Parts: sequence; C-alpha cells; structure tokens
Amino acid sequence: GLRGEESDGDQAFVKTLAKKYNLPLFCEKVDTLAFKKKNKLSLEEAARKLRYEFFERALHDINANSLATAHTADDQAETVIDHFLRGSGMLGLAAMQVRRNIFIRPMLCFSRAELDAYAKQEKLTFREDRSNRDLSFKRNRIRHELIPYLKEHFNPNLVATLNRSAAIFYETENHFKRVAKDACKSLVSLQKKNEISLEIEGFLNYNKQIRNYVLFGCFELLGIDRNKIDFCKLHQINRLIGRREIGKKL
Repeated sequence: GLRGEESDGDQAFVKTLAKKYNLPLFCEKVDTLAFKKKNKLSLEEAARKLRYEFFERALHDINANSLATAHTADDQAETVIDHFLRGSGMLGLAAMQVRRNIFIRPMLCFSRAELDAYAKQEKLTFREDRSNRDLSFKRNRIRHELIPYLKEHFNPNLVATLNRSAAIFYETENHFKRVAKDACKSLVSLQKKNEISLEIEGFLNYNKQIRNYVLFGCFELLGIDRNKIDFCKLHQINRLIGRREIGKKL
C-alpha cells in the first residue's frame, strides 16, 4: 500500500492472472508506515515483516506446507554484499537458502536476466515495482550502482561468484552448528527457566569459533534472538567466562 494506485494496479494484475490460471488468491492491505513508526523499524524492515507475517497466515489458513518466493541469483548476490557491508558473520554471509523452514526459493539458481528472457520468449506480461529503482534504499544502491561497478571493473561473473561463496559459507555454518550441538550436550548441565549452566573447562577447550556457536545455542534455549548478539557482545561474554570470576555479570 505504499504506492497508492500503482499498488492497487499490482493487485488487480495478480487477480487477473489468478483467474486466468484458475488459482485461489489471498490479498491483504496493511498500513506499513504506521507499523514502521510504532515498531521503530526501517521502511524495508517493516514491509518485509508484514509481508512474511501475511505469508504465514495464508499458509496456515489453507493448511499448506510451503510457500515459494521468486528470489533469484541476483537477489542472493545483493544479500551477500548487504550482509558483508553490515559486518555479518557466517550465517549472514550464507544469505538465503533454497529452503528455510516453510519457505522455498526454487528460482535461486536463475539470474534475473534469464527470467526476463524467459518471460519475453513466452510472451508473459509482468509489472515492475518502481520503488525497486529508488536509490534512497540501500538495497537498490547495491543493485544499480555497486554491483554494476564491481562487474565492470573487477569481476564480470560477480553474481555467480557471490552465489558460490554463499554456498560455501552455508556449508561451513552448518558444520560449526553440528559440532556446537554435540558440544552443548556435554557442556550444558542444567536448564531451567531463564538459566543455563555451562561447564567452563570443557567450554574453553574448544576453539573460539565453536565456543561462539555454543553460546548461540544457549541464547536459543533462552529465547534470545541470535541477531541481537553482535561480535562485541560475544567477545565480552567469552572474556568474562575465560576469567572465571565468581559473581561477575554482563
């Protein structure tokens, strides 16, 4: 609902397609700006949160198992760069996965150019959201300014390269998670509401990367969002544990 008549036109276009292909349609209109203000989010974050909440409700209403989004290899490359610029760790650099819980991305292996070419070949009509060209959004600056510059001056195959890197980060992330999960079984000796007891000597025998993943596992058990724990906080927690000082808090 951010583009007035243009948004309404998108909805009408999708309704026509749904009718043509005899598909059920689910629509919902929301006040993104009010939600953004109330929850102190960026416009992009607010729109994404509302969109995925709607997806989950729609899936639940029709008792479906999965929902497919149309993210492409180009979207993946943009996500890797965006997360890198934010200073994300391994999980962030792994970017989007073909499957994440109930969400699947079957077009992640295709470039945007390939899909455009297919649409033209099959004479498929489509609409483009003009906000995708609004350079006030960081994502669009990455898409229209940074990636073309990097492709021209550094690596013409940048999109494929970044997609390979994301796959490597994902495999590495999964390896650390598996090792940390096994470590947690032996290190976490007591669990009750809002409390985790960790066996310090065993914990410190692991390298720092695994220790961080063990801590992520503890945060998860306590219901703390991993994204709220930055590198600085992890460093402080590791240092606190390493000093073994009784009664110290962070």
